[in-house]
Amino acid sequence: MEEIKFEVPGKPEYIRMVRLSIGSIASVMGFDLDKTDDIKIAVEEACKTISCHGYEGYSDKYEVKCTISDENLTIDVTDFCNLDIFGVSNCENCHKENAIGFYLMKSLMDDVSLDKTEAGQKKIKMVKNK
Repeated sequence: MEEIKFEVPGKPEYIRMVRLSIGSIASVMGFDLDKTDDIKIAVEEACKTISCHGYEGYSDKYEVKCTISDENLTIDVTDFCNLDIFGVSNCENCHKENAIGFYLMKSLMDDVSLDKTEAGQKKIKMVKNK
């Protein structure tokens, strides 16, 4: 098992970089083009959900961790902001967009969960099997 971990500034313009990085990892692991695209879309939605802090703005940073095994790719996206952001929205459509984002993640990945870390930070865990 191998682990790749990196911190990302919470600004929306960095999501594309995360999406491309995870897509490269999936491709190197041997996922076909369709599954790689599914992973990239799910990662983009996870980053949007984690980095948005509603009226407070965006997270200052979050962490993306990939755990690579022969059977699957596990991706954890964890917020490092100290705000309690569950249920906060930045606009009228934020909750609707998050609901759609979770629907996409769940339809594209084999397993998706939203949890809090011991420090109370929001964490999305996604698994894609080979």
